Amino acid sequence: MQIQAKISSQSQSEANRFCQKLSPSPNTRGTGNSEKPLVVNPLESSVDVEFVGAYGDKSTGKVQVIFKAKNKTYEKTSSFGMYSFAAFDKNGKTYSPQYDGYYTFETPKDLWVQIRLSNHGTYLEKVPETVTALVLINVYCNVDGKKGDIEFRNIPVQWGVAPK
Repeated sequence: MQIQAKISSQSQSEANRFCQKLSPSPNTRGTGNSEKPLVVNPLESSVDVEFVGAYGDKSTGKVQVIFKAKNKTYEKTSSFGMYSFAAFDKNGKTYSPQYDGYYTFETPKDLWVQIRLSNHGTYLEKVPETVTALVLINVYCNVDGKKGDIEFRNIPVQWGVAPK
């Protein structure tokens, strides 16, 4: 699969990172079809993750990302968040959150907990309504000292739909 990305204000290394993120990973769950939503979880020994939805507000251009996490460790909290260049559309355009950083959530062992980064003011910003899907959303995760980026790939954006 060949991907062409326009490089404007982002650096060449960020564009390279984007293309590398689209390569297959051994920890990918999904059908393998590039059109279907996938979760890439390098921390699967510590946490299970399921994507719930990406919900866009047409009037503000903000998209909130909601997912579920199940902690597999005895640590009672986990941290999740986003940093600059957190999401990419099919043209390689990046979307960043208003607030960079990560936040602590209560995640008791073996219970599914819904994670709404928007509860901490973290939305993807300036996403045009013409974006119907994001090919990559990076979410930072720290569970019991194990850190990494969980990737949600090929995620449809639901415009004007209230989050569940």
